[in-house]
Parts: sequence; structure tokens; C-alpha cells
Amino acid sequence: MRSFNPIENRPRHRPIATFSLIGLNLVISGVVAYLSIYDPHRYPQSIYSRFGLTSVSRHPLSLITYMFLHEGVAHLAGNMLFLWLFGAGLEEAVGGWLFLLVFFSAGIISGLFPFALNRAAGDVSLYPLIGASGAIAGVIGFYAIRFYRARIRITELTKGIPALLLVAVYLLAEVTVILWRLNRGVGSPIPDWTHLTGFIWGILLATILQQERVGRGAYLESDARRESEQGSLSAAVHQWERVLRHHPEHETAHFELAKAWALLGDHPAAVGHFISGMQQLSKNHQREQMARRYIEFQRLVGDIPLPAELLYEVSCTLEQMGERDAAAKAYEDLVERYPDCAECEMALLKAGTLYASSIGDRALAEERLTLFLKRYPNSALRHYAEELINQINDESAPPPHQGD
Repeated sequence: MRSFNPIENRPRHRPIATFSLIGLNLVISGVVAYLSIYDPHRYPQSIYSRFGLTSVSRHPLSLITYMFLHEGVAHLAGNMLFLWLFGAGLEEAVGGWLFLLVFFSAGIISGLFPFALNRAAGDVSLYPLIGASGAIAGVIGFYAIRFYRARIRITELTKGIPALLLVAVYLLAEVTVILWRLNRGVGSPIPDWTHLTGFIWGILLATILQQERVGRGAYLESDARRESEQGSLSAAVHQWERVLRHHPEHETAHFELAKAWALLGDHPAAVGHFISGMQQLSKNHQREQMARRYIEFQRLVGDIPLPAELLYEVSCTLEQMGERDAAAKAYEDLVERYPDCAECEMALLKAGTLYASSIGDRALAEERLTLFLKRYPNSALRHYAEELINQINDESAPPPHQGD
């Protein structure tokens, strides 16, 4: 999940897609307003008729262009406000591409559906539909499923308003307007049906993509992190276990539980969760993260009985990262714990090589290389180990006297 605060709608990074949509709407509206001043008899109706959406629209691009036309400042300002309030946070959470998919798919479907109903009923409307309301309604519907606990701040000076409360007010207003128009026969209900269609599509798309589950996981993790930061270990353990029940392969939950159980004095539970977390990192090929976690946890608990394959992977990664002392110790730990494992041969040779070259402990290097030759007399790397021992002995020999 991305770095979005799931409790308050406060994106930490610039929402490029949201800014681009708002900017494009403002520019197009500005151009239309200028043309309307220049030739009020022709504009803006000719633009609305050509690029808006009607029951008999033949140009497929009108399914896109109608979203960027607005009738007046109030229409534009209201849409852009809701796009910013709900779009910026959603974009940061799900990414720009998925956000744009939600926006445009909701706009297209919300534009097609009401007109399809009208045509099926034999009512062909020539009045163009314009505005991004249906697309934004889809964003709101998607947001309502993904961030059901979110609070939205309109300004920094205001307290967060529950997002679902705003959504409820929005829906109530839409339904009220539809019922009023149907009862009084005033105006066309198509724009309002467009809003509801977009909203329902946003909910449906979020459900298909399992966003409620993703959101629940984010809230569980947020609650667990808060307990950890407050230093309440028992409460933190309870919350992180809830995270694991929701997402059994959540490596951060395993590491946080390992840390909490270590501080509570339960070494077996701490090690068990640490190993599970390391297995997940290995599965995801996050080797440097594995090495850092290993060093961090070793400082906390000391003895870490990692399985041989994980310990060898950590040792090699530490060596690649330039942590030569830590790598040598990890190789030594592997040789001592698992003398008969498949990784032990290379671990012993690598430890001897590190002591000889990088660490500079020739005595320990020769001891490890000699043990390597004794344990693995038929190794394909035997000649390499023998040459390294000869180099150590040559460098250790005293220089000859000048008279010799």
C-alpha cells in the first residue's frame, strides 16, 4: 500500500492525475468562456452540441469530451471541489493509473446508461449532457468503499469530516432532486441519473477489485502502528495479530510481533515471527531488507536460529552490502549450527576468504580454510582453498636477512 493516511484525507505527494484533470477542466472552461464573450450567439451552445453527449451522439469521443465541459462557474467549481476532496487521496492510495481508470470508466458508463434507458423507452433527448459529475461520482463511490473510516479536511483550519457522512449527504441530495423532478415534471432527470450511475459503478468497481478488504487491512495496520508507537506492547500484539489474521503473509506484522514478543520476554514467539517475516522477504526477493532486519533483530535478542537456507542468503547479502564482519559472523553461525547442511561448504570457504582478504585475520582464515579442506577433501574448490592458504603462509613468512 502507498503512503496515504487512511484516517484523514491528507496526501503526502503531489497528485499529478488529479491536478491534471482539474487543470484541463479549468483551461477548457476558460476557452469556452472566452469564446462565449467573443461570439455569444454561437458559443457555448455550438460547443455543447458538438462535444456534449446526447442520445443520438455519433462521435465516440463525445463519451470523453462531455466530461470536460461545464455550464457556468458554479457547476465547474462544485465538480472541481469534489474531485479534489476525494480524488487526491484516492490517487495517492491506488496510484494514478487506477485512479484514471475509475474516473473515465465511471464517466463513460454514467453517460451511456441513462441515455440507453431513455432510448429503450422511446424518449430521444437532443439536449447535450455535459460535466464531470458522473465521473466524479464514480470516484466518490470507489472512495466510500476503500476509505470507509476516512475523514476529509476541507481546509487545514477545519476538523476532519467523516467521508461517509459527506457521501450520505451527497446521495440524499441526488435522490431528493430526482424525486422532485419526477414528481413535478421539471427539467430532465438524466444528469441526476448520471450521478447515481457513476456512484454505483464506483462501488461496483471497488468491490470487484476487493478494495474493502484492502481498506480494512490498512485500518488494521494503522491501529497496530498507533499502539506500537504508544508503547502499549500487549495492545500492539493484539492489533498486529488481527493484521495477520486478515493478511497472513504481512511481513511487517511478523517483524513487529517479533519485536513486541522479544520485549515481553517470549523468545520462542519472537523468533517464530521473525523467521516468518524473513521467509516472506526472501519470497519477495527483498534481500537487503532481510539483511537489515537480521542485524536489527540480532541486536535485540542476540541468538537467532534461522534455517540454513535463510541464514546463508542473509550472509551472502551482508557480504555484498560490504558488512564483512557481520557476514563472517553469519557464515560462522551457519557452520556451527548446521555442519551437515548443503550450504555449509560454501559458508566455510566464504568465511575463510573474508578473514584472509577483507578482515585481515590470517590465523582465523587459515584455520577456517584448513577445516574446509578436512571436511570437503573432494570439493571442486579445494585448489582455490589450498592456493589461498599458500598465499597466507607466504605473506606470514619473515623477510630474508640482507646477508643471506
